[in-house]
Amino acid sequence: MKNLSKTSKIKLIILILVISIIIGLFSDILLTCIEKLIYQENYYDLVMKYSSKYCVPPELVFAVINVESNYDKNAVSSAGAIGLMQIMPSTYEWIASIFGDSANVSRLYIPKVNVEYGTYYLRYLYDIFDCALEKALIAYNWGMGNFMRFIEEHGYIEGDFGSIPVSETRNYVRKVLYHWEKYKEIYNNSANN
Repeated sequence: MKNLSKTSKIKLIILILVISIIIGLFSDILLTCIEKLIYQENYYDLVMKYSSKYCVPPELVFAVINVESNYDKNAVSSAGAIGLMQIMPSTYEWIASIFGDSANVSRLYIPKVNVEYGTYYLRYLYDIFDCALEKALIAYNWGMGNFMRFIEEHGYIEGDFGSIPVSETRNYVRKVLYHWEKYKEIYNNSANN
């Protein structure tokens, strides 16, 4: 660079800056595309419909689906939970009785049914636990009865999900909250662009 004129050095610096800006923009676009592949919006219309109907943030529903089934509508857990939002047959039957629907458990494999029932149940738990999201998520994963018994015996302070004796549930709450934040960040940012 010693042999370059001052004008040539300035042009080279400007060229390097322009290339850096272009690479920076491209890497932001690429990162957003990769994040959108990881944080899918499969079943977008269903999630938007039922999150609106039951006043649950859509990003939270996407996070629950992501953590529960990784968008596999045919997922079945070792405990017997079924579908996208991993609903237990007994929970499904209870909600079906409220809705006046037939309680055919095989309907849980239908995304429309699963997302509606799962979103309704999230809202129900949120209301039961005095609008405490963390408690609703614990109950969603561990079971409302299990969590209510735990609260009666030990109490529970919001933010202390580390006190829950089931590691799967502690990890579940952490994962859903993390993914919820990622969905909000990714999709709110892309809506603003």
